[in-house]
Amino acid sequence: MARRVGRSILHTADARDGIGLKFMQLKYRKLIAITIWLVTIAVLGISANLTSPSSRMVVVAVGLLPAFLLLRFWNGPARTMSERIQEGRQ
Repeated sequence: MARRVGRSILHTADARDGIGLKFMQLKYRKLIAITIWLVTIAVLGISANLTSPSSRMVVVAVGLLPAFLLLRFWNGPARTMSERIQEGRQ
């Protein structure tokens, strides 16, 4: 939805625009990336026809270690100074 103010046009969010916004949040992006990674590793492990327990453990480690690191170290952007000030006023 757009509205004219002076010479410029202000765009405001419509209720219909919020439908896909939850998929843009960082935690959902992380979960999607981890799910794709784990499914890929599982398919590769199954297609390799691994029989020994040690090779299966290597596949599990290769699958879980990057997923854990992704969850642990992929953080959102730091809060801005204005966000900190606004939180302090509340």
